[in-house]
Amino acid sequence: MAAGDFSASTLPDVIIKINEMFSGVRHTPELNQPIDTVKALAERQTVRFDKTDVLLDHMDCRGAKTVWLKSCTNDVVDAIATPIASCTITGDETESTYLSLANNLAYVATFEVSEEDCADAFSASEKISYLMAVKMAMIEKKINDAAIAFLIANNQEFADNLDYTVDGSNVLQVPAANIDPTFLADIAIMAELSNLYSPFIVTGKNFYTAKFLSEYRSAGSDHVDGALGAFPIVWDVKNIDTTAGADTTFVVDPSSYAFWSSNQYMNESPVSRGDAQGTMIWKQRSARLMYKNGSALVPVYFDVEYQKVCQVAPAGTVTINHAFRIVFRGGLQLGPQVCDSGDTGILQIAAITE
Repeated sequence: MAAGDFSASTLPDVIIKINEMFSGVRHTPELNQPIDTVKALAERQTVRFDKTDVLLDHMDCRGAKTVWLKSCTNDVVDAIATPIASCTITGDETESTYLSLANNLAYVATFEVSEEDCADAFSASEKISYLMAVKMAMIEKKINDAAIAFLIANNQEFADNLDYTVDGSNVLQVPAANIDPTFLADIAIMAELSNLYSPFIVTGKNFYTAKFLSEYRSAGSDHVDGALGAFPIVWDVKNIDTTAGADTTFVVDPSSYAFWSSNQYMNESPVSRGDAQGTMIWKQRSARLMYKNGSALVPVYFDVEYQKVCQVAPAGTVTINHAFRIVFRGGLQLGPQVCDSGDTGILQIAAITE
């Protein structure tokens, strides 16, 4: 592995660290990559893991299974047209089915910090803190990318497209000029007809101009921006449109999926794993990601492994190399599609230029 280059910050040159001269997030973009899509999904889901928490903690080895009853036959008979003709009662029975939950997301980031750089302006602890934050932010961005890909891969057919065009990938094609607050009424109709319940919207640039201008409308002006309050709307301007390849909006039923994290390590303070490498292990809370479990928001945690390795520097002095591995394990999965396997609870809309 190539060593990091710290020649720009070596002493005795007069060094002023960037955070001491410039304030604001512009100078740490690697720590501020937006993750609005996964936050919208994770914080709005209605799933409850009360009975499966113990399995989620160790889901690498065992999956968690959820079971439910279903009865999808509409056998109500018009007794005027078809009068009761027998004393013997017969009818349909219910049936049980299940869904297996298993980790389908896993991301790993590693970094090293050497104490050899004794003339450097930054201490080893400062470098460790910075790189720990950067690597976690990178993993969070990966999870956000996976969330957008999940929505695209699992969109469903529209029960009624209201005369708009739908392409071969179940994406409703809407002229960009039509995507304004009045179009939310069409979304509400299409969502209800497609069996989405209490949906929210996560979108790229669509509707953003209307939302921005709504803050400056006069109280008595003739506008319909108030319709923006018909749905909870989350904008992920920097990620969704780029990933989807068009200005894209998703309408999502919060009961249609499950997001979770699982951990190999349960301790939040470092403890020894007892191996030959002297590895220390713990779980570290994400700075930005939480997910809803029933009515509670619970933190996402990363598993962290740390090894301290003795090295001999070119000058013959012994130094310490600090090596870290950060791991996210978890999943994002569709929930039960009870009677229709294509009923995913996700609608996708794209703005097109005519």
